[in-house]
Amino acid sequence: MKKQSFILHFLLFFAVFLYCFMPPVFTYAENATNSFPEYSLTTFFLSFLWSTVSIFAVYNQKHDDSSFSVIGIRHFINFASIKFQIKFRKCIKHYKSGIIALLLIFASGFVISLIANQPKPQISQKTLFGWIVFFLLTCFFASAEEVLYRYYLPRTFRFFIDAFYQDNNSKAKKICVELSEFFAVLLFALAHLYLGITAVIHAFISGVILRWNIKKTDTLVSVCLIHSLYNCLIFGFYLL
Repeated sequence: MKKQSFILHFLLFFAVFLYCFMPPVFTYAENATNSFPEYSLTTFFLSFLWSTVSIFAVYNQKHDDSSFSVIGIRHFINFASIKFQIKFRKCIKHYKSGIIALLLIFASGFVISLIANQPKPQISQKTLFGWIVFFLLTCFFASAEEVLYRYYLPRTFRFFIDAFYQDNNSKAKKICVELSEFFAVLLFALAHLYLGITAVIHAFISGVILRWNIKKTDTLVSVCLIHSLYNCLIFGFYLL
C-alpha cells in the first residue's frame, strides 16, 4: 500500500468522523423526542457531499491506481453507473433477505415501543408538495446514513486493519475486525441519542440487522431501500 494513499484515507476518515459521526452523538434536543424531523437544504447538501465522498473513498481503497484526481473521479463515475445496475439486480434477487430484515426491524421497534410506551410524535402541518418533499428527503437521509454507517465506516476500518495486519489468519486481526463492526453499529445507535434511550436500543438492533443484510446480499442498495421504506412507513403510520 502506498504511504501517500494511506495518509489521504486517514485524513479523509478523520474529517468524516469529526463532521459526520461525532456531532449526532453529542447533540441533544430536549423536545425532539416528540416531534417529526425538520430537514434543511444545508443538511441535505452536506449529507450528499459526505455520502459521495465516502463512496468514492471506498472505491479508491479497492482501486488504488485511481487516485484522488480528475481521472480517478471519471473512472469512478463510469464504474458506479455499471455497478449500481449489477447491485440493483442482486438486490431484487435477494429480496427475501430484505423482507426478513424489514420485518425484524419493525418487530423490534414494536416491542420496544410497547415497553417504553412512547407518546405519538407532534406533526407540523404541510402542503401536499411539502409532504412529498418530506418523504423524498426521508428516503435520502436514510440512504445517506446507510452509506456512512453501513458502507464507509466498516470498510474503512477494515482498510486500516488490513494495513496493520498482513496475516489474514491472525487472531488479533479477527478481533479488531469484530470490534470495528461493533463500533460501527454503536456509533449508529448513539447517533439516535437525541430521540431517547429507547431509540438508541432500537437503532442498535436495526444496525445489526442492516449490517447482516448488506453482508448477506453484498449490496448497499438493499439496506438503503429497507431503511428508506421503514422510515416512510413509520411516518406514514403516525400521519394516519
